[in-house]
Amino acid sequence: VNWGPRVSYERNYDYAGTLMDEVRGLTWNTLLTRNVTLSASANRNMERYRGVTFDKTRWSARAVINASRRVAVTAEWNHGSEIRFVESPFLGSTTSFSATAVLRPTARLQSEVRVNTTRFLDVRTKTTAFDVKILYAKSTYQLTPRLLVRNIVEFNTLNRTVLMNLVGTYRVNAGTVFIAGYDDRYRDFAGASADDEDGPGYERTNRAIFAKLQYLYRR
Repeated sequence: VNWGPRVSYERNYDYAGTLMDEVRGLTWNTLLTRNVTLSASANRNMERYRGVTFDKTRWSARAVINASRRVAVTAEWNHGSEIRFVESPFLGSTTSFSATAVLRPTARLQSEVRVNTTRFLDVRTKTTAFDVKILYAKSTYQLTPRLLVRNIVEFNTLNRTVLMNLVGTYRVNAGTVFIAGYDDRYRDFAGASADDEDGPGYERTNRAIFAKLQYLYRR
């Protein structure tokens, strides 16, 4: 349906007149039939951090498929050089990937599943500085026009946590609503101390039952 390139250039200065960022980008966008979008880009950037100038090259690709009312999928990939934002910064290599699927099997039910991964490689030593994975799932069921139930589950390898959350909402109008829910959180303490590399594994850190009433008063 539509396709073509896009070129961008940007320079950012601080108030002292020092060049802090310089961005040069080339992007190719393609719009297909049935709401399918594809794009790819390459960037050559300069960034100053803690007084050090870094030159970065990054590549990315993105796809959005929304051809059906029941299923929509988005995926994005990024790779290239990136700064390790620590006290003594250095330039490494990152690879990140994210994907989201939205499912609508019925008019009342909608589920979203999302995956995010980021891996940072120290090119000086060829070792992995961090490798983070986040899995997220949310489902919402509309029982009636006023009453809905929502469930969220999240797994995070960076914080080594698991979150589970169940909420029911009854909405009278835009300003009057009653909310009640249950929240459960776990954390993996394996390797938390030098004396215990295995640790106790996942343990509950929080458990809560909560309720909220919001009322809109009009005169």
